[in-house]
Amino acid sequence: MWALIGIVRGSDTTAPTDVLSVVSRVGRCTNADCKESTWLHSRYLGPIKRGEMATLRVQWDQDNHRFIFQRDDDPEIFFPYTLADTAPPWGHRKGLRIGYSAANCTTSRSEAFMETLFGNVFVNESAARVAGQ
Repeated sequence: MWALIGIVRGSDTTAPTDVLSVVSRVGRCTNADCKESTWLHSRYLGPIKRGEMATLRVQWDQDNHRFIFQRDDDPEIFFPYTLADTAPPWGHRKGLRIGYSAANCTTSRSEAFMETLFGNVFVNESAARVAGQ
């Protein structure tokens, strides 16, 4: 399984060009290297304007078999799961990532660009303590 919280903008959106979306997602790997997966959870956490700052949090609450997501001071979003989670995390992958892709249009030139600032990053138990204050 994997979980993420992030800021996205789909090529098919009708929102103004300076508006993106905050989303939370959970997926289940469908092959050994987890390059393929199916989504178990996807939730829209509201719009965000280009240049606006946001605090995003995702936490794995293994004891209660759930992931916890939060944007700024909004209420926490819980995604409970029933899959077995007794094995240690595979790959130990954690990270901050900037990614973009442009639509594969044949009638016009497509471009994509993103500039991102990450700050005050906390991981593992230190993040849970800060978020729970």
